[in-house]
This record gives sequence, C-alpha cells and structure tokens, in this order.
Amino acid sequence: MKIDEIEQLRADLSKGAAIQMVYVAGGDDGVIDAVVEVLSTDAMARGSETKVIRLDASGAKSDAWDQFAEIASAFPMFDEKTIVVMSGCAGGARVPEGARPFMEDPPSFMSMVFSADRKTAASPLAKLVKAKGRVLDFKELRDQQARALAVAGARDAGIILDGPAADALIDMIGTDLGAIDSAVSSLSGLVPQGGGQVRVGVSDLAGLVRRTKKHAPWDIDEAIERRDIPRAVKVAIREIQDARDQRSRAIGLYNSVLRRVRLILIASDMVRDRIPATEAMEAMNIKFPFMYERLVDATKKYRRQELENFLKSAVDHEIRMKRGMVGPETQMVELLVSLMVRKA
Repeated sequence: MKIDEIEQLRADLSKGAAIQMVYVAGGDDGVIDAVVEVLSTDAMARGSETKVIRLDASGAKSDAWDQFAEIASAFPMFDEKTIVVMSGCAGGARVPEGARPFMEDPPSFMSMVFSADRKTAASPLAKLVKAKGRVLDFKELRDQQARALAVAGARDAGIILDGPAADALIDMIGTDLGAIDSAVSSLSGLVPQGGGQVRVGVSDLAGLVRRTKKHAPWDIDEAIERRDIPRAVKVAIREIQDARDQRSRAIGLYNSVLRRVRLILIASDMVRDRIPATEAMEAMNIKFPFMYERLVDATKKYRRQELENFLKSAVDHEIRMKRGMVGPETQMVELLVSLMVRKA
C-alpha cells in the first residue's frame, strides 16, 4: 500500500532534491520505517553505504540530544551515510543549543528523522527541520477513513476485502497507516502466483493479521458519558480478552464504571446549584475544561434517579463478579446494559 506523503518524498529525492531532515508528526513505527527506507534507498543509489542509529529523546534523563551532537560532529572515515532516527520528541520540543548548529547546517554524511506526537507540525523542532528538510504531518484518521484506505490498498494488492472483513481489520489494528500497510502486506500472501484477485472475509484474517489496536484509557469513560453502549461493550470486552487475569481486569473495569457514574452525579449537583465551572473543576480535581464539559454533557443523557438506582444495584454485580458465578465478559456486559439501556 502506498502512503502519499512517503511516495512524494521518494519522488522528490529521485529528482535530486536535497532532503537531509524529516520531521514526522503523528506517524507510527511503520511510517518511520518507511521514511528510513526511502532515505536509505536514495543514499545507496548515490553510491553510499548506510547505517541507522536510533535514539530515544523521551524522558527527562535522556541523553539523546548529546548523542546526536556527538554523531554529527564525528566525520566518518569512509563514504558512509548515517541516518539518525530520534523518537520521543514529545511536543516537538526546542532543540538544545549544542545540537542546533548541526541542524542549521546539516553534515553531508548525515540524514535525520525526528518523530513526535500529533499536533506538533508547527512546533519549534518542526520549524527548524522545515527550513532545511521536510515535515510530514499525519492526521489521525477516523475509522471510516482508515477502512476506505485499507480497502483501496488491498485492491491494489489484488485483494477484495468484503465489508465485514474491512470493519474487522480496522477493529483489530486501528487507524495507523503503517499498521494498515503491514496488514495488507500480510494478506497479499493469499494472492495466487501469477496475479489475479482473491476475496478475503473475516475468517481469512485469523493467523495473518494480529490484533494490535489498543484502546485509550479514557475510551470506556467517554462511551459511558455519551451513553454509547455498543462502543462501551466493545471496549470492555477487548480489555478483558487482552488481559492475563481476565477476572481482575473485569473488576478493575467495574470500579472504573462506578467511578464515572459517581462523577456524573457530582457534576449534576454542580450544574443544579449553578456552580461556576472553574470552582466545580477545582472541587472535583479536574485539570482540563474539556473533561468537565464532557461530564456536564453526560448529565443531560442520564436521569439522576437512573444513576442512583444503578449504584444501589451495583453491589450485587460486584458480589457475583468476585464469586465467579458467570464469566467476566458476561458480567461486564450485564453491568453496562443495566446502566446504559434506557428503561421505560
């Protein structure tokens, strides 16, 4: 599967563009590896051997930038190209003074790839890279966008993904471009030699595509606040299935659900008493306004009596869960249904 930003970088290099620095905002490991492959291929086409050095700038005690400056200041004895890949540039942090000269005037023997989280394409580091190189900004895809991309990529590889298979694929691997590309590559092994097309269903994914998608810690909280029971059930079941100790994980989720319900109840009191948002956030120990706004929205989706009745009945759920009368997945579905399904 071709990633447009990567292919544009490849095309520009093949036309002779001097691109020694690349900043990747929001890309996953698959995207980073694709960038490194493009830079390595270009260097070898110009007659240079390449070596890749990976550094990790995350953490307050990281010495990645010191290592970077040391590598940049040591001219190699042979005609060798060094590609430094620095991950963990969270927030596109400012470049230390000791490393800045090597980025303002990059050594001819060196290429640099910096990766950071999303929403950092206008950060200090990104701006410094842009002056001499290329900034690749990968926006977070929605599920439907990722699904369409996977279907198109699979079609190019001779694979026809039916609807349920496409949905299952995104549910298994998420929306990262590199993960989608890797999954399509794995499925391409089903295409018969000599070409042609093969239709792939959900059952064909087993053994070829490994589930790598991880739900964010707040996913189930958001699902509860939005009263989105299909998503809440999906997240909870995935969390339990992936856990080593499924019953312990179910109990942990049980506590998370009760904690969210109590917060919604407290927020309803704050709204009823017309407490200013800043005071309410301080009282509830909430740091960010959007988190309080979500709770306020949730108070419009649940009646107070519903929440109070749920908390009263939750004790029985806890007893059954700890005694192991029913499987943890069934218990969690029952708990979520009792909270989120509207009653007459």
